[in-house]
Amino acid sequence: MELIAGISTVCFVTGVIIGSVIMAVFTTNEINQKK
Repeated sequence: MELIAGISTVCFVTGVIIGSVIMAVFTTNEINQKK
């Protein structure tokens, strides 16, 4: 059970990081288009 919980935690953290990066890139593109 501990192994499954560890994998779930890693997947969750990785998903959050990827989501943050995508949002940052999207926001940067929006700012660049307004210039």
